Amino acid sequence: MLGPAKKIDVFEPARRDADVPLQETLGAFQELVRQGKIGGVALSEVSAQSIREAAKIAKIESVEIELSLWQTEPLTNGIVQACKELDIPILAYGPVGQGMLAGKYKTFDDLPADDYKRQFPRFQPGNFEKNIELVRTLEKFAARKKCTPAQLAINWLLALSDRPDMPVIIPIPGATTAERVEENSTIVDLTEDEMKEIDGILKSFEIVGTRYPEHAMHMTNT
Repeated sequence: MLGPAKKIDVFEPARRDADVPLQETLGAFQELVRQGKIGGVALSEVSAQSIREAAKIAKIESVEIELSLWQTEPLTNGIVQACKELDIPILAYGPVGQGMLAGKYKTFDDLPADDYKRQFPRFQPGNFEKNIELVRTLEKFAARKKCTPAQLAINWLLALSDRPDMPVIIPIPGATTAERVEENSTIVDLTEDEMKEIDGILKSFEIVGTRYPEHAMHMTNT
């Protein structure tokens, strides 16, 4: 597709096929690296075990996972620890919680009729009303900091990355307008005391419902 003009800098399969050995997958990618067609290999939505296994086979440039104030599981399931030990940067997708931390949705009915998130358990009625309480608490914190909830969410990841027990964490928010790009790019300094306060907020709330429907969840953390 790019022709002779440029190689793909980093190639990353969006999910791991658990039915195909990592040696086979990464071996094929390494051949593409040798041929100069790609610059390196990354992984996405893989488990800590897969990260460690992959690192024995090939150099892993980065690991892309959903990580945010809305999705903190990688902090406790070994993924972040594995990336720290192996010096692999994390690309944090969904840093504003699929729009929840951007203030886009206040009720389930705010989701457009054709929005795929209506199928996600944590967005569905019953769960939504419980999960929005975390968002409201974070909105109050952001108001005290004189920033938007989205800015708080993105800068929390940057501050997390600065902690000595963390790997490099790079938030990769999406944006559809120039205004949103500017908002997402604003730096908000968080003190260690403020980070500890956020830690306490997160511990006091339990997000209800899985990130994806059941049929899609078994393709994550593989």
